[in-house]
Amino acid sequence: MALSRVSLREATAAVAIGQIASPLLFSFSLVLSPPPALAFTALLPVGAAVALWAAIRRIREAAQISVIELADQHPLTDADEHRQVSRLVFRIVLCVALVGFAHELMRTLYIQMDIASAGGAAYALVQALAGAAVVIGAILIALAMMSVKTLSMPRLCYGGITLFLMVGVLLGPAPLLWASLTSIVPYAVNQAANSCFGLFMWIMTAALCQRFSATRVRTFALIRAGWALGPLAGLLLGRFALLVGGLTPATVYACMLVAVLAVFVAMGAVFNERVLMETMGILPLERRERFQDKCRLIIERYGLSEREGEIMIMFAKGRNLAYIQDELFISKSTVSTHRQHIYKKLGIHSQQELLDLVQAANPYGE
Repeated sequence: MALSRVSLREATAAVAIGQIASPLLFSFSLVLSPPPALAFTALLPVGAAVALWAAIRRIREAAQISVIELADQHPLTDADEHRQVSRLVFRIVLCVALVGFAHELMRTLYIQMDIASAGGAAYALVQALAGAAVVIGAILIALAMMSVKTLSMPRLCYGGITLFLMVGVLLGPAPLLWASLTSIVPYAVNQAANSCFGLFMWIMTAALCQRFSATRVRTFALIRAGWALGPLAGLLLGRFALLVGGLTPATVYACMLVAVLAVFVAMGAVFNERVLMETMGILPLERRERFQDKCRLIIERYGLSEREGEIMIMFAKGRNLAYIQDELFISKSTVSTHRQHIYKKLGIHSQQELLDLVQAANPYGE
C-alpha cells in the first residue's frame, strides 16, 4: 500500500533494495551459529516494521492523508477503465503464478539433488551467488525502469529476464548428467532469475496500484495470492514426482519440460511483449505525466474542443493520419479537417511546429 503512494522512481528503488538485501541477509544468517542466527532473524521483522512505519509516516505527512486513506478503495466508474485494469491484473496474477510454479518445481528438485545434504554453508553459498546476480540484475532493471526514455528499455529488460528464467529451468538435468557438477550453480541461477522477475513484476504492481488507486487493495491482494499459490502448486507437483518416480533423469526431464512450458506460456502468451507495452502505456511515468500536462495546457490555452484535443495529442505523439483514422474509427478526410482546424487555432502549419509548441509549453511555471 505504501509503494502505491510514492513515485515510480521511489518504488523502484525500494523494491530493488529489498531484492538485493533479501538473499544477502539470508546467507548471513546461515553462517552464524544457532543462537546469534535466531536472534538475528527474530530482529528482521522488527526492523521491517520500523521501516514500514517510518515510510507510512513520511507518506502521510507529504500527502496529508490518514492511515485509513492509504487502504481506501472504491469501484471504478469508467467501464472501459475497469475492463482494462481487470484484464491487466488477471494477466499479472496468472503470469506470476506460472513463473512461481516453474521456479518452485525446479527448486524442489535442486534441493533433493545435493543441496539438502550439504548443510548451511551450501545454502549460504547459493544465496551469495544468487545475491550477486540479483544485485547486478536489480541495478540494471532499476536504472531501466527509473529512466524509461524509450519503451525499448523495459522491453529489453523483460526479454533478458525471460531468458534468465529459461536458463534456470533448463539447467535442471545438468547435475545428474555430469557428476562433477553440483546443483549449487543451477539452484543459484534459478533463485536469481526468480528474484529478478519478482523485482520487475513488483514494480509493475506498485505502479499499477498507483495509477488505479481506487482498486489498489484488491489488485495487491490478487497478485500476492498468485505469487503464493503458484509456488505451492510447484512444490506439491515436485514432491509428488519425487515420490512416484524418484530422483531420476526421467523425473527431472519431465519436470523440466513442465516448467519450461509454464515459463513459455507466462512470458510468451499471458504477459507477453504486447501486454507489457500496454501496461507501460498506462503507468504514471514522470515523462508521460509532463507530456500530458503540456498538452492539457495547450488545449486549454487555445480553446480546442474535446475531439480536437484528442487528435492533437495523437499528432503530438507522432501519429499519422492512417493511425488516427483506425484508432478513432473516423474517415481520413475527417482527421484531415480536424488537423486543419487545430493548426489554425494554434497558428502553426506543420506537425513539427506542433511538436515544438508542445515541447516549449511550461505548465509548471518553472
